[in-house]
Amino acid sequence: MAKLASTSGDIEALRAAIEGFIAYIGSLPADALAPAAVGQEWGPREVLCHLVFWHEENASLLAARLRGERRAPVSGGVHQSNARAIALTRDASIEQLCERWQAAQSRVEALLAADLPAGLRMAARQGSTVRPVADVFKPGHVLGHLRQLQRRKR
Repeated sequence: MAKLASTSGDIEALRAAIEGFIAYIGSLPADALAPAAVGQEWGPREVLCHLVFWHEENASLLAARLRGERRAPVSGGVHQSNARAIALTRDASIEQLCERWQAAQSRVEALLAADLPAGLRMAARQGSTVRPVADVFKPGHVLGHLRQLQRRKR
């Protein structure tokens, strides 16, 4: 068992990215957070739902792996999985979603602070790339969505 060498800086950067995204969401007027119509491009609410769902899912998968369980990741293609993610979180308030995301991040931080089996790998979705755990919890995904939303707002 060992701590992941790159985890500390990555986790701090991920926490900062999540807090930055939450601050951005908090700066938007209420009408910008209304659900997008079915078939319409994702708005800030759908992106938040997507990010919260996957962070919770990845935290649960990691916890199961560390308990020695062989829990299958979410099945389906990317679009199907993301549609399901949004459908499962759509009814939550913005405040609830932000609290859930922060709770999932705290869980991830606690899990990654433990001694992890060397070479631990996981996939977030069935059929997706199996990656080292440290690569699953990086800020790039959050920051990419944040930049995309900020560009659209201009």
